[in-house]
Order: sequence, then structure tokens, then C-alpha cells
Amino acid sequence: MRVIGLVVCAFMLAACSGPDRAGSYLSATSANASIASSQVETDQRCKQFTAVFDALVACQRSNGTLDSFADRTIEWRVRFFVRYLEMPCHEAPTVEESYVFNAVVNDLNADADLDAEQRIAIRNAMFDGQLHCKTAQT
Repeated sequence: MRVIGLVVCAFMLAACSGPDRAGSYLSATSANASIASSQVETDQRCKQFTAVFDALVACQRSNGTLDSFADRTIEWRVRFFVRYLEMPCHEAPTVEESYVFNAVVNDLNADADLDAEQRIAIRNAMFDGQLHCKTAQT
């Protein structure tokens, strides 16, 4: 009976996790390649915090939360929001963007092992891109 349960469970997991599932946010790349790519980015973003364990871990947590978006455009917008405390181009955040922003910022603010300078440095490390807003044409 136990073997049958395991077989049924395996089939259910396979049916629910296939890349052909509608609305699946999983990428076509292998999980190992995706993890390796994300780890390289985390290492670069958090490299400056390696001397202080608590700051390094907080940076990695923040980066992991922000990296949870499958849509890289949304991830970029929220990374900007975390650094500057406003959305790019004075746009309004979506509910999902606000949720992730608050998850990152609240986590940093609640971390008693960080000082204010470390919190700001971690927030700054989450976004290092350029702002490209469309200019109004007159």
C-alpha cells in the first residue's frame, strides 16, 4: 500500500510541475543553471558585505526576495523602489510590487544586527542600474 501511495504522489508531482503547464513561471533553463546564475548575481551584489556576516546574510535575503519575480521588468522596478523609496518615473507600484518592497524593507528594518548605515548600503546594493524615463513630448 505504501508503494502505491508513493507512485501516486510521484505522478501527481510530475503532472503539476511540467514546463507545459499554463501560467507556469518556471524557466526553460535547468534549475542548476538558474541557481548558479542567481548565485553569481548575489555574490556580486553582496560582495562588499563579506567582512560582516550579519550584513552579508541580510543582503543575500534581500536579493533572494527581490529575485523571486519571474518577470525581470517588475524585479527591476522593485529593486529601484527599494533603493530610492519611490518607483521609477514616479509611477505607482502594483500590489505585488508593494508587497515585495515591504517584505524587503521591513526585514532590513527589523534586523537588530544591522545599523542604519548597513541597512542603507544593502538597499543601495539592490539596484545599480540607470533610470530611463520617457520624456514628455511637447
